Order: sequence, then C-alpha cells, then structure tokens
Amino acid sequence: MGFRLVSIVMFFLLSANAQAFDQKAVKRLQATGECGGCDLSGAQLQGRFLEKTKMPRANLRAARLDEAELEKSDFQEADLRKASFHLADLEYANLRWAKMQGANLSGADLEKANMAGTDLSNANLQF
Repeated sequence: MGFRLVSIVMFFLLSANAQAFDQKAVKRLQATGECGGCDLSGAQLQGRFLEKTKMPRANLRAARLDEAELEKSDFQEADLRKASFHLADLEYANLRWAKMQGANLSGADLEKANMAGTDLSNANLQF
C-alpha cells in the first residue's frame, strides 16, 4: 500500500511540474522583452506581440504561441518541444539549435528564419 501511495504522489508531482511555468518570467518577458533561460513551459502566449524578444535557452516546452508576432525573436538553443506556433510570425527568427521535436508549425511564417541545427523531428510543418 505504501509503494502505491508514493507512486500516485510522484505521478501528480511530475504532472504538475510538466506544465508549470513561472508567472514572474512572463511579466519579465513582457516588461523587458528578454527572458533568457526562463521557464515558460506550458505558458499561454498565443496572439501576443513578442517581436524582437530574446529568449535563448528558455524552456518553452508545450507553450502556446499560436498567432503570436515573433518576428526577429531569438530562441537559440531553446526547448520548444511540443510547443504550438500555429499561424505565428517567425520571420527572421533565430531558432539555431532549438529543440522543436513535435512542435506545431502549421501555417507559421518561417521566411528567412535561421534554423541551422534545429531538430524538427515529428514537427507539424503543414503550410
């Protein structure tokens, strides 16, 4: 019985952390346009104007950035796995070495985006 209880508690703790993000990081991003190394996993940022933001090495895993204005933003080495960028403007964005496995990029504007070394395995690239 004790092992089962520990297993259940661990499951809920890991589930809660999987989509948790720091609200202070969102406020910092909005106020300064910078959030390098921030934890924004699971953040709801769709439709936001985040042009020219700097988020290198940020954790945006499973974040929602649908229809966001991200032109010329820096996501170098960021964790963007399973993030959604449906119809987002990523024109001229720096996505070098970003982890984008399973990301939704359907309809995203990737014109002249720097994607050298980016892992797009299992990403939705329908345009």
